[in-house]
Parts: sequence; structure tokens; C-alpha cells
Amino acid sequence: MTEALPLSETDLEGILKSQSDQGVLVGKGIPGVDICIAPWNEPDQLTTDPEVMGEIIVRAPHMKNSYDNLEFTERSSSRFVGWHCTGDVGHLDAEGSLWIEGRKSHVISTSQGVITPVPVEQRIESLPFVRQAACVGIGPLGGAVVAIVYIETAEAKGIAQILQEDEMRAIAGVPLAAMLPVKSLPTDIRHNAKLNREEIAEWANVKLAGNR
Repeated sequence: MTEALPLSETDLEGILKSQSDQGVLVGKGIPGVDICIAPWNEPDQLTTDPEVMGEIIVRAPHMKNSYDNLEFTERSSSRFVGWHCTGDVGHLDAEGSLWIEGRKSHVISTSQGVITPVPVEQRIESLPFVRQAACVGIGPLGGAVVAIVYIETAEAKGIAQILQEDEMRAIAGVPLAAMLPVKSLPTDIRHNAKLNREEIAEWANVKLAGNR
């Protein structure tokens, strides 16, 4: 996204009306910006159809200002001529507003299909005993299972672990293979608000393999 911002806008009223578990609402494209989706199952196509999950592809007069000299970034993000591949995944709704569901590299590929992390995290974080959650994949591409790594709130005291797990399974919307409480979650060194899901997934894989 950094190579093309700003892209879209919304307002407080729109955000309050959008409270859901479908991702993060970032609104409609600002004047001069075009937003499309490259569907996950058809990555060489572009669409503006609603509710289609895929990589977010954008076009704007200001995109890649001072970025074109980065050869690898330019090559990997320009498979559609004149467009920029953001590396983020999401969907457009029926009104043309964009919703972010996570990074392309964080999508979990299971035997039943792909799962984007943000909607699952939103559902888990709606529980009163969860302060923050990360949804990550455990296992190989195409055969991964889902794990939740989470920080408890003060209200979690006195709630048995098995009851917490039952509530998370009931609300997640996807099958959960493991739920792991932690004291803190690592964030991207460049953006303190962005979870470092790669590091979290690596830790969870090691943890569930029986290592310390």
C-alpha cells in the first residue's frame, strides 16, 4: 500500500455503521484512484464485483512516486500494466467500498480453501477475555490448519482454558486447531500497530511441534 497512498477515504459515520467481522473498512477510492481485485482463484484477472476476495490492485497518478528505482519491488508489483499490486488482500462491497483482510503473505491455505486472518481475528477479539489475537497457519501450504495466538484481558482470570477455547471455536467461523495464550505479540518493526504474523506463525509451529 505504501507505494500508492493515499488511496481511499471514509468517515466516522461509515466506520460506526460498518462494525462487522469482514475486515477493516477503508472506504471508497479518492478522485483519480481506481481500485480492483485480482480474485484469489483467478489472479490474472481484475474485477470490481462485490464480495470477491483477492489481492488489491490500484491505479493512481501519484503511485510509485520515487519507487520505480527499486527493481524487485517494481517487477513484482507490476504484473498488470499501469496498475500496482499492493500485496494486501480484501474485497469491495456492494457500494464500492474497500475492506482490508490482511497481507497476501498471511493468507492461510487449508485443504478446504483459503482463510484471511483479519476477519477471524475480529471475531476472536470480540470476546471479553481476549485483548488481541493473531490468526496464523500451522503446517504446509494447501494443508495448513488455523491457530489463534492471543493476549488475555484481566477478565480472563477465573475462566478455565477449556472454556475459553470452546468460546473461540464457537465464534471463529473457521475450524481452529490450537489456541495459544501469550503475554505479548510481536509487531512489524516499521509499523508498531501491525502484527508480525510471520514471526507469530513460526513461533506457533515450533510450540506445537513440542519444542520450548
